[in-house]
Amino acid sequence: MKHSLALIIALSLNALSPSLFAGTVMFKTDFGPAEFKAGPLDESGPWKTNGGYPFEVKEDGTAGKKVVQILESSTEAAGPGSRAWLKTADFTGGNKIAVELDLRTSPSGGAGYQANVHVGNLDGAPKPVAAGEAAVVSIRAYGSVVVYDGKTEKRVANVKGDEWVHLRIEADADSKTYSVSINGEPAATGLAFRDPSVDWIRSVGFTHYSGAEIKNPSSMAVSEIEISGF
Repeated sequence: MKHSLALIIALSLNALSPSLFAGTVMFKTDFGPAEFKAGPLDESGPWKTNGGYPFEVKEDGTAGKKVVQILESSTEAAGPGSRAWLKTADFTGGNKIAVELDLRTSPSGGAGYQANVHVGNLDGAPKPVAAGEAAVVSIRAYGSVVVYDGKTEKRVANVKGDEWVHLRIEADADSKTYSVSINGEPAATGLAFRDPSVDWIRSVGFTHYSGAEIKNPSSMAVSEIEISGF
């Protein structure tokens, strides 16, 4: 009888596991003082960076919220074609993870510009390669929104530079697929993971690529990030 009961409990837990984390908030930030000091990024909190670029936490008066801005202060300091990155410290993670955030691209983001969101099992810095990446959303020059369907890039929308957009990315490690919504509207569904070996999602990263052709400083900003199970 004891063995039968144990088997029933085990089977029940297995049946529940796909939705075990549904609604559980694993990471949330409004970039308050507990995580960041005023001004430069405080890396003692739940964030990691490459440290070679300026990061700035400031109030956005038009949006009424605090943001972290990833800056290319000048082509002399950062170099054309340079890449800055910001990544969450690893959170508990799960097999079905939803990431919501607000993102604003640079008005000076011309040819070659990229503002990227990476979701997956990121080891170290998020990089422009597939390793560990489940979902990738990339806002390119002139507001073109590009996603990866496996190894294939697809343009799914356009947004305006220097305006806040709300992104929701749902990544399902069981089916190895993800979906993307922009400002509450579905933009793409059933996209294949860029790296199909990802079976657990535990980190989110951001990369900003200035582009070799950009002559003026450029930036990207993120705010109100929430990561949860679904």
